[in-house]
Amino acid sequence: MSKMRNSGPKTLFRKRVLLPHHEYQSADIGIPHIGKFEPVIDRVKITTSISKPTLLKRLPMDQLHAASHHFKIRDHPHPKPRIQSIIEFTCTSDAATLDVLYSHERTLGFYKITSVEAAFDIGSENLEHCAEGWGFLATHILKLRQCRREVILIGEYEPLKKPTDTGCLQLPTMYFEPRSSSIGLKIYGRLEKLPRGKYGGPRARLEWNLSRGSIVRHIGGNQLGDLIRFDQNAFLEKNLRLETFDLIELGKLVFPKTIGDDYRAWRAAHLFLRTQAYSTPVITQDRDLWKLFSRQGSAFTMCRLRELRDGVRKKKRGRPKKADQGRYRITDYGIRKCIKPVKIRKRL
Repeated sequence: MSKMRNSGPKTLFRKRVLLPHHEYQSADIGIPHIGKFEPVIDRVKITTSISKPTLLKRLPMDQLHAASHHFKIRDHPHPKPRIQSIIEFTCTSDAATLDVLYSHERTLGFYKITSVEAAFDIGSENLEHCAEGWGFLATHILKLRQCRREVILIGEYEPLKKPTDTGCLQLPTMYFEPRSSSIGLKIYGRLEKLPRGKYGGPRARLEWNLSRGSIVRHIGGNQLGDLIRFDQNAFLEKNLRLETFDLIELGKLVFPKTIGDDYRAWRAAHLFLRTQAYSTPVITQDRDLWKLFSRQGSAFTMCRLRELRDGVRKKKRGRPKKADQGRYRITDYGIRKCIKPVKIRKRL
């Protein structure tokens, strides 16, 4: 005689209801006299096991296009059983696209987020104020655990010129890591992204590009619910590194003969900064940009100090000489001594 199994009452699976993305943000972070950082989820890339025709049929496309700045579904170039199509979209400031996709999460099948751009905008009243915010970020941002030995600056510096059709301002883009890096950082200027491909006012943007394992490490998972609950302000507070150089200590570090004379050390530091500004082609093309980077240190200065610390110098003609084993050498302790952190404010 077979035993009867008492399975009990059947319970239905209930999907967890999440609040909008901005409800999970902690205290606001800002810079005095510059502005407050506005967290924005910019570009998101999702791979899914459902084919493109099925997604176009089952997803509310009109609602998704109305909630996002840009939304596109395309076939994967190398399809596999669990990777059939790619969903790419650009969120607006309210990240309403994430809420719409999360309400239709079962339609996506097996999916995962493969790329996220976590951006932080500084709102500006006009193009001149936006250029001021961009200049402050470009001369004070240092990337945490930067692997690259150099910083790349691409573009022209014409802040008062009319923006392009794609919403980009005529300000250079500052790259701290190559495209292959799992955590990229860049600074640029653009117009605010509005629904259906429209644009708003000017913004100075600080943007982290997360991919591969860094998504799980910083966001907590690669699902839509994890991205909605992502606290961008806490991420910014942990990874933001605003620092400036003490010119007197910098002069003593680079020119040891100025130790004991603060005025000569200050002059020597300015000479060092001007030399570094001349070594970047984009900076030398515009005098205003050259003045900006030659008056105070930046990530370019940090990269040059690391090269001097490691002994990376241009080869000179003539007989090779022994390495300088003198008393004064550039070390990590000396570099940290000439750096001063910039104070940030919460709840501006």
